[in-house]
Amino acid sequence: MSAKHPVIAVTGSSGAGTTTTSLAFRKIFAQLKPARRGGGRR
Repeated sequence: MSAKHPVIAVTGSSGAGTTTTSLAFRKIFAQLKPARRGGGRR
């Protein structure tokens, strides 16, 4: 696990909103990814 490759787990029963939660995380990381370009490693 690292800042570049975080580990995120979404658990729950089928139909308990896990798909919605996964999509929310994808959107969040898609928005963050462009902001991290060009900075190199910290």
